Amino acid sequence: MNNKNPTITAIQDAVSAEWNIPVIDIMGQERFAPIVRARHVCFLFVRSLTSLSLTEIGEIFNRDHTSIMHGIGAIERAYALDPILRDRVARVAEALNSTATFEARYEIDEARRRANSITSAFQKAILTMATERPLDFLARVSAAFGEVGE
Repeated sequence: MNNKNPTITAIQDAVSAEWNIPVIDIMGQERFAPIVRARHVCFLFVRSLTSLSLTEIGEIFNRDHTSIMHGIGAIERAYALDPILRDRVARVAEALNSTATFEARYEIDEARRRANSITSAFQKAILTMATERPLDFLARVSAAFGEVGE
């Protein structure tokens, strides 16, 4: 692919190969988690590596533009927290062998930094609550996860 952006077909093929899911399933309506994950990765790459609008991407994947927005957001959040997903996305980017993959990696890295910041703030809040108000903390944990041994 050298210096030109990959085609949508190339993106679909690369994601299909990495996830071992047929393109027809990625393009279909199935909601099985691995298929949805692969579909969302396609959305992300098509958005990052082409000049297509969300509406145009939606037309290609037979989805509403809000579904495309949701899918891209979901995959960016998952990417920030899942090192295995990061490796798989990197392999897709390598398979596409495009100079534009740098932009996609930059956008994903930015999403990871934002998610790490949120995670860090959440961890600090939990630690503060556990140390300053341990009974409240234990009550909330019990309410959220049920009593131990149930």
